[in-house]
Order: sequence, then C-alpha cells, then structure tokens
Amino acid sequence: MERSPKVPNNQSPGKSERDLIASCPGIQAVEARSIYPHATEEFPLLQVNNRYCSGTLALQGAQILSFKPRDRADLLWVSPRAVFENGQTLRGGIPVCLPWFGVNRRDPDKPRHGLARTIRWALEQAITNDSGETRLKLALRQFAQTPHPLFEHCFEATLTITFSAALVIQLQVKNCSELPMPLSWALHSYHPVSRLDKVFVTGLDQVEYLDNTRELERFTQSGDPRFDGEFDRVYLGVGKQQVIRGEPEIHISADNAPSAIVWNPGARLAANMADLGEENYQAFICLERGAAFDDEQIIESGGVMRATVTIAPAAGQSSR
Repeated sequence: MERSPKVPNNQSPGKSERDLIASCPGIQAVEARSIYPHATEEFPLLQVNNRYCSGTLALQGAQILSFKPRDRADLLWVSPRAVFENGQTLRGGIPVCLPWFGVNRRDPDKPRHGLARTIRWALEQAITNDSGETRLKLALRQFAQTPHPLFEHCFEATLTITFSAALVIQLQVKNCSELPMPLSWALHSYHPVSRLDKVFVTGLDQVEYLDNTRELERFTQSGDPRFDGEFDRVYLGVGKQQVIRGEPEIHISADNAPSAIVWNPGARLAANMADLGEENYQAFICLERGAAFDDEQIIESGGVMRATVTIAPAAGQSSR
C-alpha cells in the first residue's frame, strides 16, 4: 500500500455536507462496514438509490465503488481484500489518479498514480433532478493556495458524478499556479468479468500502445486485446468508445481523455498483492480513460482541463 505524506484530512462529514445529504432524496451516509464487513475502521461512504440505479461512493478520493443500473449487474468491481483505511489506497471501483498517472516520469520515487485517491474530497453538491437522476459534486481544493508536498503546482479539482441509466463522470482540473502545469490522469476503473479467458475489448485495434510489462516499449495493437497472463498497456490517442465484450458487456466512452489503460495483473503478480490475491485476478479487468504518459496535458496558468467519461451497460442486455 502507498501512503501519502500527512495533510489535513478530516474524514467526518461536516454540517454543510450533512445538510446536503439530508436534503437530497435517495442519498444516505453510511460507514463502509455496513456494506463491506471486512472494513475495520470508520470510513464514510455515500449510498445512492434512484429510479435508474444504485451506487456507492467513498468520500476519500471521490472514489465510486459501485454502479448498478436497475435490474442489471454491477458494472464496477471491488476486491474482496480491499483495505478500507483512511490514507490508504482502495483496490476497486474507480480510483481518481492525478495529477500524474502511474510512475511519475519526472521523479520515479514519488508514489504511483498521484495523490488525489488517498485524500478526502469535500461534497459540494447533491441534487436529484426532476427526471430522477442523482448528481453529486465533490471537490479537492486544499491545494489551490499552497501546493501538496509531492507536487509543486497549486491546483484544484472537481468531480461531478451523475447516477442515471449510465454513469457520467465529469472531471475538471484548474491550474492555480503562475506557471504551466503538467497533468496526467486516469479514472482507474475496475470492471467485473465472468470469464477472463473469454473477455475481449473492442475499439483499440491498430492503436499504438506502451507496454508496461516491457519497460513501456512501443507497439501497435493487432486485433482486439485478450487476456492471457499479465496485461498492462497504455493506449495512446484512442477513439471515443471502447467496449468490454463479456458478461456483463460494458460500454465506455470519453471526451478529452486521449488514453485508454487496460490492465489485469495475471496470477503471479496478483498473488503478491495483499489487497487482491491470486484467487481474485480472474474476476475483473481495468479499462481506464484518461491522459497518460505521451498524452500528458499541459494546463496554462489559470487554465482548466475538462473531461467526461461515461460507463453504461449494453442496450437490451439481459437482467440479472
């Protein structure tokens, strides 16, 4: 597990957050142990239940843990060994990786995947609109004036999540510094699969990728990615939509997210991961959208990066 340097991180919902939750139909604040019995300490979650879907969100990291369209399978996966502990990474759902993704190529000694996923975000908006959709807005504003110890630029980020027939995630990152700010990021989504040996991903054929199992050597994808052993690729300059062809079938589309990261650890690596285990690696794949490595984005002083990722079930998919 990676732990960030200590920063102010009050985990308890404040009064304004409690008022927002109380005023929004279909939202409930709960502790992780009420859903995940192996959780061992106080770890606040929000539960969403509306006419379209149910869902779960951790306030730490603004990390979505569950999205289950009505009468459908959950489209997200959480490890049975996931650690629910303040300041620790949580294996599953959709970790928000920023302001860098993967290994920091300017300073490889820094923690992988940035700092946002282990920090408490603030709930700023909770609305159920007239059509019954639930919209939550969470913000990371702690570093707008004073930078985090691991990142020299001042910045702020918001994540606006709409729980409907599809899960729509809007990420906004503002450069509050005087100099241009490099940004790489990903919504590191874990998706369930019933048969890892049968699942494949469409929308990536003939796309260039960096292979993290071969020291980021560059290749071009031939055919649809399939899984046999460790798989860890960053696809560059991808098209808008990819589809996980399996059970469940999952459609993922994005705007201003030029990378697609596809990952499964395989048996050997999973066996050495305490929060995963060899017995669980066949239950999921990660298909993440973002801007990683060669697709890094540069935000000018005062500028804002905006991106949207949508996760949806296949139309007409069988109910479960």
